Amino acid sequence: TGDNPEDPIDEMLFDTKEEKVITDDLEMAKSEALSSDLTEDDQMSMVITDPCKIVPVRGYKQPSYISLTKRECTKEAYNLDSIGGFLTHDFSVENGEMARRYYFWKRVFSSYSNKQYVVHPKDHPEVVLELGMLVGTKATARTRANLRKYMNKRVARYKRILNLMDARRRNTRKFTKEMHTIAKSMAHIKGYRKYKKAAKSIGLQLGQREFIEKGLATSAKYLPHIKRAFDREGVPRELAYIAFIESSFNLKAVSKVGASGVYQIMPGTGRQFLRIKGGIDERRDPIKAGKAAAKVFKHAYKVTRNWPIAITGYNHGPYAMKKAMRRYRTNDLNVLLKKYKSRRFGYASQNFYVEFLSILSIVQQKDLYFANLRQHEQSPLNYKNVRLKRSRTVKWVMKRHKISRYDLGRYNPDIKPWYLRKNGRLPAKFVVKIPLKFTNLASDQERGYKVFEANDKVRGYLHSRP
Repeated sequence: TGDNPEDPIDEMLFDTKEEKVITDDLEMAKSEALSSDLTEDDQMSMVITDPCKIVPVRGYKQPSYISLTKRECTKEAYNLDSIGGFLTHDFSVENGEMARRYYFWKRVFSSYSNKQYVVHPKDHPEVVLELGMLVGTKATARTRANLRKYMNKRVARYKRILNLMDARRRNTRKFTKEMHTIAKSMAHIKGYRKYKKAAKSIGLQLGQREFIEKGLATSAKYLPHIKRAFDREGVPRELAYIAFIESSFNLKAVSKVGASGVYQIMPGTGRQFLRIKGGIDERRDPIKAGKAAAKVFKHAYKVTRNWPIAITGYNHGPYAMKKAMRRYRTNDLNVLLKKYKSRRFGYASQNFYVEFLSILSIVQQKDLYFANLRQHEQSPLNYKNVRLKRSRTVKWVMKRHKISRYDLGRYNPDIKPWYLRKNGRLPAKFVVKIPLKFTNLASDQERGYKVFEANDKVRGYLHSRP
């Protein structure tokens, strides 16, 4: 991958295409940016990732703090969005529908702000009907709620238009100008009742640009250690980037169904590889969770023998995907996306793999999409692993290694805050991360304590005194 100088760096995806777009349209986009409410960084990111023009929606009355825009695309722009390409040795984007979805998610992650909603059919997310964004006001809980409420009204409006287009599908001369624009954006979709289906699945997607940018800054602390764990398990290290989709390296992420940590591991899966009991939940530690995620991916590939389906299985379940493969007698994810119908196989599962491809491309070229990222990136954690031979209290570890409660918690997020305050007892064989700046390696080695560097696998116990 691109962030390791020792790794072979493959040619970046679609360089020729994107350079052409930048060369032809940069000056025009810059002039349009002057009258826009987006920042310069946002506008430059939009130019790089979107060959279409972003134009204001006129003729509708909306609140002064909401800006409505839409994508105005030429036939050539639609064709560009259909071109796939090579990402890495293991992963590529196929031409056609996968490429269109790929570009949609790339824009969601790198261009569309978290103050911006995208109106689109969930069955075909690449069909962007409208964009609504907060402007000239702070993004408070109240203004965000008002924006969502207003955009839901816009969704209802487009649902009516799509249903009307379905009713007039036999005589397109009755289409309005707006209907013809929508029909043009859906020309690649086959099916007699495609407008009706689009009306049923239409919804909103919130932009994720700030969410991903913050995750990229935080991930620099953990990814070098996590990638080594993926290497040891023999799975592509690029899969470590799944954490951006699951949580964008939000260490406190907890789902409504009980998944926790940056890799959103469920309790049942976590207990197979991690300690989850009382005041300790190793899913909360990105590095320990990364090691578990690598094992999960290895198992998913063993079940499916296919990386796109194995990655989808991380979200949907590898055995459910294997069952679908047998039912439809295919190992092609695109075929499964069209044919496999299940209540659980919804929007998130269907887009999980292509979201991963989008994130992979963005991480490879992160400085292109996030110009100020280097100012916020954090240094990799520098620590030693210490495995306790016997059960010890939090205070004992603090005293023995001369570390504050704050730093112990910062380096070991798997120890819950209330357990740290309570001076909880850490179990035998528990691995504690000790910041190297608080340790004296020579002193520890002289006293007979076994020290494990951060990049070493723990192979023994710390022989410590009572």
